[in-house]
Amino acid sequence: MAKKVRKPRSANPRTFSQTGPQPAQTVAPTQAAPAAVAAPKSVTQRAAKQADLRAEYPFVGRDLRNLALTAAAMFAVLIVLNLALNFVR
Repeated sequence: MAKKVRKPRSANPRTFSQTGPQPAQTVAPTQAAPAAVAAPKSVTQRAAKQADLRAEYPFVGRDLRNLALTAAAMFAVLIVLNLALNFVR
């Protein structure tokens, strides 16, 4: 029987594109001001992204409501069957 060979994780083809966390880049003190200005821009992008998700997926709320109604109906059927089977015995 052949001996198993353990390959390092980096040899796995699925992990070639997945890299670990990158080291933080050092910013010179003269470049600190533009980074502070960029923060509100990212906040507005997040807010716009949330609004876009609601516009792109309007059917999710309807699907969740239908799922809840189906689950409630199935639960009610289980309760009725339990009562009917206990009554028959």
